[in-house]
Amino acid sequence: MAIFMRLWKQVSKMDFGFILLLSVIIILLGTFGIYFLEPEGFPSLFDGFWWTMTTLTTVGYGDYYPVTVGGRLLGIFLFIFGIGIIGVLISKTVDAITTFQKYKREGKLEYTMNDHFIYINWSKKTERAIQEVLAHTPEAEIVLIDTLGESPVDHAQIHYIQGDPSDEDILLRANILDSKRVAIFSDSRIEDPSLIDGKTS
Repeated sequence: MAIFMRLWKQVSKMDFGFILLLSVIIILLGTFGIYFLEPEGFPSLFDGFWWTMTTLTTVGYGDYYPVTVGGRLLGIFLFIFGIGIIGVLISKTVDAITTFQKYKREGKLEYTMNDHFIYINWSKKTERAIQEVLAHTPEAEIVLIDTLGESPVDHAQIHYIQGDPSDEDILLRANILDSKRVAIFSDSRIEDPSLIDGKTS
């Protein structure tokens, strides 16, 4: 049991690409293996693939099952190794999606599309301006730049970039060179009009 625990820890530390490759190899091994070992019970490769996937995902419908010693040994191999590898793959996929969503919410991802609208500094005026754009151009893609810790708005077409908008790297992360329009709004946290103008310019 301790050997399996150590093996599991080593597998879980492996690179996502390697785990994906290993999963594909195991699926192909199960599909082709059962097809050649039991051609009567598994008349097509798709039947072999179906059985392999229901085995690896522990669904086990029971519509296909091995009856020979070789087929059952292959099934045991899939039980012991395949289910674990697929489990790690699913876990890493979920982690990757969660990390992506976290980075997107915190404004740490680059925007790579073009013909988008860039709005700098978040305020009620910015919010109204964005709503107007989306009302007139529903397919518009918008990039918001601000220093807030997380995006102040949750919308599929609004992409947040966190950082100082006077920093060239931040503007390049928002892909300002390929944007359609850039609008700069005054910082609502500054009350002195002269300081607002100074920061906006």
